[in-house]
Amino acid sequence: MNRALTANRNIGMDIARILAMSGVLFGHTTVYKIAELDPPPYPIEDMVAYVSVFVFFVLSGYLFGAGFFKKPEEFSVPRHFLKRMLRILPVYYLALFFTWYMNGWEGKIPIKCFFLLQNYKPKALSFMPVAWSLCVEEWTYVLLAFVFLLLGLCKKLSGDKRMLLAALLLIITSHVIRVIIVIRDPSVAFDAGIRKQTLASMDSFGYGILAAALEKRKPEFFRKTFHGPMALLLSVACIALAVPGFYDLLYEKNDGPFAKVFGFTLFALGALFLVLFLKGCFEKVKVPAIPAAVVGFCSALTYPLYLIHFQYYIKWSNFCRYQGIVVRGEYIARAILSALLWALIVHVVLEIPLGILRKKVGKSG
Repeated sequence: MNRALTANRNIGMDIARILAMSGVLFGHTTVYKIAELDPPPYPIEDMVAYVSVFVFFVLSGYLFGAGFFKKPEEFSVPRHFLKRMLRILPVYYLALFFTWYMNGWEGKIPIKCFFLLQNYKPKALSFMPVAWSLCVEEWTYVLLAFVFLLLGLCKKLSGDKRMLLAALLLIITSHVIRVIIVIRDPSVAFDAGIRKQTLASMDSFGYGILAAALEKRKPEFFRKTFHGPMALLLSVACIALAVPGFYDLLYEKNDGPFAKVFGFTLFALGALFLVLFLKGCFEKVKVPAIPAAVVGFCSALTYPLYLIHFQYYIKWSNFCRYQGIVVRGEYIARAILSALLWALIVHVVLEIPLGILRKKVGKSG
């Protein structure tokens, strides 16, 4: 094989991650809006941000599932969590203290933030707003592992069936919890009351795991159905069906129970089909080594960039307000570049050494 070319099965996943991060950066530009000059609604920014977060969720579930179903007999819960902690927590804690610095060292870091439990406490959640999604992701994997181990009591169930059942239970549980929340309080605020509640948002990861299981069991059907235009069509259809309900919910102040319960489902499925479409586009494509490396490197920066970008947005949007600056493009660019520089330093100094350590953990298992 020509060394200048590589058949990279994961480049589609990298591109999905980069697109999702770009969508989050675009969506969060609403913090620069000034009520008198830019009154809501902001449908494009908000919808792009919502779909982008779901892309991260389903992508995480799919990659976990793909790794698990490849060799289910080798899966180890302790090793899995050790590798996840090395991947997630050091960068998160660093970002937590950096956020404290960005806040001018005011107050204290809420204790709940250290345990990723801030989603249930508005004041703690406001300390580092973007971390809500990290809370959902990490506790989803804790519950997934618990259910997986619990199902192990049934000796007749193989490892892959246990994981499949665990994912299905995540999906069902999240829907039931959302229904209960809406029944108890029909006027509940969807963002803080449902979207950012860990147990109500776990189903996205379950869809990703189910997709990986289907790919393993029915590879030919999976490729024909989800690696072509059909996947893109399904993605657009799901998102298009979700948008009207969420628009009414956010801007018309309707208490539509359908959007609060099943809008998540549609957005998550739309994000999943988009991820699978991108994966299929690059499944058998030979990509020049240098562009592939650049895409991979940019993808690797998304996690630290996600954790810190919003604090820079807040810093420069406040500056614009205090100075009465109406043209804000320069300050948005400044915030993104500052966050990118931070992400680059963290990736080189912290993430790369931790990545080497995680590989050693995997081999030692």
